[in-house]
Amino acid sequence: MTYDEALVITSGTFTVEGPSGPVTARAGEVIYLRAGTEVVYVAEEDTELVYVTYPHWLAATEASAEAHRLDDFHEA
Repeated sequence: MTYDEALVITSGTFTVEGPSGPVTARAGEVIYLRAGTEVVYVAEEDTELVYVTYPHWLAATEASAEAHRLDDFHEA
């Protein structure tokens, strides 16, 4: 990740797998992730969440060495 992120779980269960192991949150709980962390997002059921990033995730990613990863989300 090239930005800080807070994930607010509003329903279901959400897990983030990172270098220190998995962190799971349920409705009403928050997961905070720092820039530079390598993560995998996992939702094994229908889950809703709100995420907040700083700085904006797109600007942070475009300015990073990981910018090439955005190419996977753009049509050729």
